[in-house]
Amino acid sequence: MKEHGWNIDFQHLPPSLHVTVSPIHLTIADRLLADLMQIVPDIPPVDSENISDTAAMYAMLGSTTDRRMAKDFALQYMTDLYRLK
Repeated sequence: MKEHGWNIDFQHLPPSLHVTVSPIHLTIADRLLADLMQIVPDIPPVDSENISDTAAMYAMLGSTTDRRMAKDFALQYMTDLYRLK
């Protein structure tokens, strides 16, 4: 969807897309649905060996049994991601 100009978040457990929809989106809903229908047939099955860094982070956080460790890791990841150079 990035190639079509959309920025859609992804989730896991279950694998899914995450979007925020508000009344202003009525003006672009048809285009979003058309773009989704265009790309869905071309989406390959998930290859657990070939996932993005962000997807890997979500998967790791979802599998940890110590939620404090997950919180600390997520905070450090976000700090590193948005650190000013």
